[in-house]
Amino acid sequence: MGYSNAAYDLTLFEPRRTYRSSEREREIENRKRNAGAGKRTGTQRSNVPAAKPAMSEQQRKRMEREKAKAHEKKVKNISYLVLGIVAALVITLMVMGGVQQHEYTQRIEDATAQLNELSNDYEALRVEYETQLGASAVEEYAVNNIGMQKVQTSQITWVTVERGDVFEVAKPTRGIFSSSSTNDLLSYLG
Repeated sequence: MGYSNAAYDLTLFEPRRTYRSSEREREIENRKRNAGAGKRTGTQRSNVPAAKPAMSEQQRKRMEREKAKAHEKKVKNISYLVLGIVAALVITLMVMGGVQQHEYTQRIEDATAQLNELSNDYEALRVEYETQLGASAVEEYAVNNIGMQKVQTSQITWVTVERGDVFEVAKPTRGIFSSSSTNDLLSYLG
């Protein structure tokens, strides 16, 4: 029962290393190649991994430190990711605020320009209105369109009143229930 030609995989007894996915895949492929390379006699080796030997205290502490470092690295990466997202959101909000401010400023400038234009139009119309309603414009319209003539000084007659202001006292009115007003009412109804 000699196993003189049997190939043993001694890497199973080495301490575990942390692999990246590509390194791990290469290691698995190498093991498969080595397992099929040698001729085996007797019973074939099963796919069940061999029992791991007990870890020493130093190996256990080293693994705990590696786990702690890996955890710190994960936390650090996550905090950087969150910080990056928050920074991106803040920058996005600032840009959006600047764009809105620019839009509102542009609207204000457009409204101000329109207000100035309307104010100028108002002034022009006001001046035109005042010139059309001025005394000379009214006189011109009256002479040309209606056929009126300007008053001559010979047409003016001055009137003087010789007596002063006069006033008369009104006669007292009768009451509503006096006999004459009742008679008047009855005669009207009758």
